[in-house]
Amino acid sequence: MFTAKRQNGTMITLFGVNKGREELEAEKQKTKYFCPKCGERVILKLGHYQAWHFAHLSESDCSLAEKKGETEDHAKGKRLIVNWLNMHGYDPKTEYYIKEIRQRADIFVTINDQSYVFEIQRSAIPFEILNKRREEYEKIGIHQIWIGLSSVLQRRRNKYEISSTLLDQMLIRFTPTDQTEAIYLDVKKEEWIMLTHYLYISSQRLMAFPFSLPPTYSPIDLIDSTPSSSIKPNSFYYDIFFSTWLKETRKKRQKVFLSMNPVERKMLRIFQAFQLNLNYFPALGCLPLRRNLYFLTPPQWWQTWIIMTIINGNPIYHHLQLSSIVNSISQKSSSFFQMKKLPRHPKDLLREVIGEYFDCLCLFHVLEKKFNGVYCIKNHIHINKQLDTLCMDDLYVQSVIKEAWEKQ
Repeated sequence: MFTAKRQNGTMITLFGVNKGREELEAEKQKTKYFCPKCGERVILKLGHYQAWHFAHLSESDCSLAEKKGETEDHAKGKRLIVNWLNMHGYDPKTEYYIKEIRQRADIFVTINDQSYVFEIQRSAIPFEILNKRREEYEKIGIHQIWIGLSSVLQRRRNKYEISSTLLDQMLIRFTPTDQTEAIYLDVKKEEWIMLTHYLYISSQRLMAFPFSLPPTYSPIDLIDSTPSSSIKPNSFYYDIFFSTWLKETRKKRQKVFLSMNPVERKMLRIFQAFQLNLNYFPALGCLPLRRNLYFLTPPQWWQTWIIMTIINGNPIYHHLQLSSIVNSISQKSSSFFQMKKLPRHPKDLLREVIGEYFDCLCLFHVLEKKFNGVYCIKNHIHINKQLDTLCMDDLYVQSVIKEAWEKQ
């Protein structure tokens, strides 16, 4: 923890402290420090690797004693947010203990009579713990802002592409317009970094459009206005995405399956009924959808499964009820539909992504949308095609989708 009470009753905080190591070492020799919550003795730690902090004795039962020393980046991130909130006239509290849920927030602040907590993450935590904490905050009416440190962002081939780590997935949130975004803090440049318009490339790779916000940016605007909603990626961003998607699709068609995971083994049995191997998935079974990132299952498997079992498995002019399909898949817990743990109900995510897929199939006259959530099968999809024909289909399919995106 970063705040303690001196033996004379005054408080000391290590956030924004103007004293250097020598001064604090001298004070440490003359002064005893106590925990502001439990009153127990605490020790001032002035390490060289972890951030300076106060530590309880090892036998302490205080809830604040569970917090281990933090890295300098984490501590500096807290200081920056505290100073940012102070600069805009608010009174933030660090390591604020919320007794209703027995949880200590990194930073707590009240803005316009609404309570907020800022939680800084530099590593992933189990989703069960994350979801429980989110639910507890919501239950007592506290809004939460989860922030990553920019130092954990792993860039790949260009400024848009990042590694899809568990932490990056954990930080993704949805705007009121169902756009995906995440907030990071660059402690070196002292600025906010927003990532928005996430796009799936593979299970290990994502694309996201970045933009920076200065430290003078208003907390109200950051919290309530969702600045990413007014940001539209440039055409170059989508050019890179579709080019990358086409390259990745060709790699999938050339892959040699020396071993298979359970989903691939199940799909192989379906493909073998048509005397095909796994490289021969239809072009319409690997579409670049905005919501592909909702899935852990690669798109060429769950999309092809829908084609072979639902679309080609029903007669022409048969009507498909989106809600019935979603319920059926949810009840089966099919291994083809393993969802990422995002801050939305899995069934809602499933409905959105299958609805987007069906809407795309309407572009190719496979389906016709009759009503909201109701589609009619107009044509079946040919499965038996040569590999060179499928590669040409891939190029055509992506050009149609790209054109549709440009019109939106």
